Amino acid sequence: MDRVYDKQAAMAECASEFNFDDQREIEATNVEIHRTCTEFVRKAEVHEINPNPIPHAHAAHEERATFCFAASWFFTVIGVAVTILLTATAVEWPLVGAVAAAGVFLMLEFGVKLGIAAALPEKVFARRFHALYWPWLGVLLASVAILWLGRNAGPDLAAVLLQYSTVGWCGAEVALLFLGAYAFVGRRRFGWSGETVRRVAELEARAAELTKRIDRRSGRLLSALSVFLLAGALARGACPLAMVDRTGSMAEQDDDESRLVTAIAANAHLIKCTALAVFADRALSAEAVPVDFWPSASTTPDIFRSVIEARLLAMRKEARTKLLTTLAAADRKPAACTSMIDVAVRALMNPGPVLILTDGVHDCAPSQAALPPGPSDQVFIILVPSKGDQGNQFELFSKRAAALRKLLPKAKIFLDAQLGEGVSGWAAASAALTAVKATL
Repeated sequence: MDRVYDKQAAMAECASEFNFDDQREIEATNVEIHRTCTEFVRKAEVHEINPNPIPHAHAAHEERATFCFAASWFFTVIGVAVTILLTATAVEWPLVGAVAAAGVFLMLEFGVKLGIAAALPEKVFARRFHALYWPWLGVLLASVAILWLGRNAGPDLAAVLLQYSTVGWCGAEVALLFLGAYAFVGRRRFGWSGETVRRVAELEARAAELTKRIDRRSGRLLSALSVFLLAGALARGACPLAMVDRTGSMAEQDDDESRLVTAIAANAHLIKCTALAVFADRALSAEAVPVDFWPSASTTPDIFRSVIEARLLAMRKEARTKLLTTLAAADRKPAACTSMIDVAVRALMNPGPVLILTDGVHDCAPSQAALPPGPSDQVFIILVPSKGDQGNQFELFSKRAAALRKLLPKAKIFLDAQLGEGVSGWAAASAALTAVKATL
């Protein structure tokens, strides 16, 4: 006996190959990219800036952000140095005093920075940047001038200015404190566009990395799934037969064929192919054209975006396209008459399930030929209206169904409205036969 295909082992291999955490992280990353871009648009509207392209670095704001970055460190370093100089020379333990003074200055600067950020809205801060910055710069320059002139001016002026040296040092410290804090706030508020661009680039790079990782795993996962799906089909060695009546008597030929193709394509996940036989007056000799659905798609890792769902969608689209192409290439020459006996014989001679789309009209000469032996329980017939139908449709259906049951007693016959149900039953029977043979 041949090796029995282990379905559970194949599914376990699939689960081990595909890491769904990566898929969830990609979804979370895409959400974060969308959120970041939305915030970019909001800030662009606040600053009355054209957000397109989203995102992009706004040149004017980026220049100010660069200036604020340099200014923040400059004023902070100078402020800490001045604080240490004043404190270290006035206390008994210079080192301890210097460290404590530097810590106090940085804490005060942080508090001022929070106060400025809370008190000034983004739009006001951007528009009034210079108006709010220059006064403190003026205080700093005035304080430096007092201290410098107090040491280098004439005796009379120096004597006056020395009385205000304490005010000069305090003014310089406070100005440096506010200028540093103001520059830190400006660095963040003006650097919003560049920061968004960098953030989105990081997120997109991460998403690309995860996508590549999934694609690499998809190849291995695809191999395991292919073995799982191909096992039965290879064991069977033949495609289920679908026969289409083109004798010219069907009322809605094109519409019925289109609905049949759609229904078969919807069941492409159950069968890998179908043998499509379009018949007119020679049902017995009509060529059965094999139509493969999914092998070419199954070797393409790009279809594994949402894994099984995307794969099934690709199968169905491919199946519908190939079936329509095959039907379009088939002959449309009407038959002189229709022989349902030939159709029944063709169905009985086929080893697997058979699907027949026909109006059931038999208008050829009566025949006394005996039908070949064979089970008819795997025959699925879709009865559709005929061009000459008049009166009660169900009555006509019943008469034709009764005539077909004389030829195929156990055949499953479906109304036109039950086309989808009939095709699903035919596909399920084919899949069940595949599963049985795959274990032998």
